[in-house]
Amino acid sequence: MAQTRFVYFTSCVDDDAEAIEAMVDASVEVAASTFRRRCDWREATELLGYDQCPPGLRLDTDDAVRFHKSRFRGYPCYYIVHSSIEYIFVHPEHRQALMMDEKEPVS
Repeated sequence: MAQTRFVYFTSCVDDDAEAIEAMVDASVEVAASTFRRRCDWREATELLGYDQCPPGLRLDTDDAVRFHKSRFRGYPCYYIVHSSIEYIFVHPEHRQALMMDEKEPVS
């Protein structure tokens, strides 16, 4: 059975500061390979412009980029820190609940 990849949801500049701070406070750093395995890598590279970069400059080898795992508004998430901006990826099943601004996950 194929694993569903987490997809982009929002960034810190487009969301609630309190929710972002809680996510960052609870996060653990993960390897780029973990993020790549769990999230939509193509979407991440396009979102951050790495698909337009010259050969050699890659998202997974950029020393200025960090990858994290945490919870966003109660839901599991992964996020990238790039230029001091958090780009948040969530499971597709949780997107709708988050869009409706539910504060706690459904049991």
